[in-house]
Amino acid sequence: AISLNVVPAYRLTDLDMLHLHLPLFSSAYELTADSLSGPDGARFSARWNKNLSTLDIWLHCANDKVEGGQRVDIVIPSALGIHLPVNGVNTNAADLTIAFSHFPPKSLDLTPGVGYFSETRVAFDPPKAATVSSIIFSFTPLMIIPTGGQVILPLPQFF
Repeated sequence: AISLNVVPAYRLTDLDMLHLHLPLFSSAYELTADSLSGPDGARFSARWNKNLSTLDIWLHCANDKVEGGQRVDIVIPSALGIHLPVNGVNTNAADLTIAFSHFPPKSLDLTPGVGYFSETRVAFDPPKAATVSSIIFSFTPLMIIPTGGQVILPLPQFF
């Protein structure tokens, strides 16, 4: 599921559309959710556009509105089948954007890192082929690794 918390700067009506651009996210299908979850989810619908990697979100009841400055908390269900990018999502990724109707897109203010690492390094001691070596793997996780969580380092052609 994807949680979205926004505070629009102006009034949203049933004619307005939020466009959440999620590059490199994917789905095999273009699906619509008639109702979302979360505190405000019952008022909103969403449709995934797999070609544009964009989630379109709108108020689905005629004459409904959200006042400017009012917080909106919705959860897009995993039933829409939207997959995170293979290489994860960086913390506060600037390419994840939101646009309201005809206003230009704006980067999301806060996005958690998911499956993303920086400063990854592998070293071998001794660094000699076909010998027994120590493998030194270091990285900086840009997301929380829960207790019991695993980081797996595939080493093809090692024996």
